[in-house]
Amino acid sequence: MNKNNTKKEKKQSKKLLEKGREMELTKKAESKKLFGKKSFKDYRDQVLAGIFFEDINILQLANSLGVTIAHRQAERGWTTENTAILRWIDVDNATVAHIQAMNGWTTEDLGILGLVKDNGVSVAYYQIKRGWTTENIYILDMYYATIERLKENTSIARERNERMSLLGRLFGRRNK
Repeated sequence: MNKNNTKKEKKQSKKLLEKGREMELTKKAESKKLFGKKSFKDYRDQVLAGIFFEDINILQLANSLGVTIAHRQAERGWTTENTAILRWIDVDNATVAHIQAMNGWTTEDLGILGLVKDNGVSVAYYQIKRGWTTENIYILDMYYATIERLKENTSIARERNERMSLLGRLFGRRNK
């Protein structure tokens, strides 16, 4: 009786595993149907070859670092005015707007200009660095605040390096 129960349990668990695999394969097949049987890498390769996409389902495909097809296209000069897409971020909080601004794109949208990456750099900073001008005091304040953050980050790094160098000298290690 005990052996029959274990045989039944094994048979049931085998059926469950098979059913789970079938469901997983079905989900993969459905997602391939939605995106034309292509992955992020496939679309990225097409972008690298100069082919751009406007389909939101393709633009939002992302790799493990949160970099979307829209990010990749923006790196190659593609632009959009869609504020939702402009706000998409990667792992470093770099938005599509940051990338577009680095390539010369400009906007006057305060909500977009104020987007800040992890290193403290705003979209406004990139626009002004590339020669864009404005008389809007709020935007200029964002630019100068970014410069102050960058100086602060630099001085923190310099101070940390000086401390490490001093500790190295104190403990007989040389900083090369």
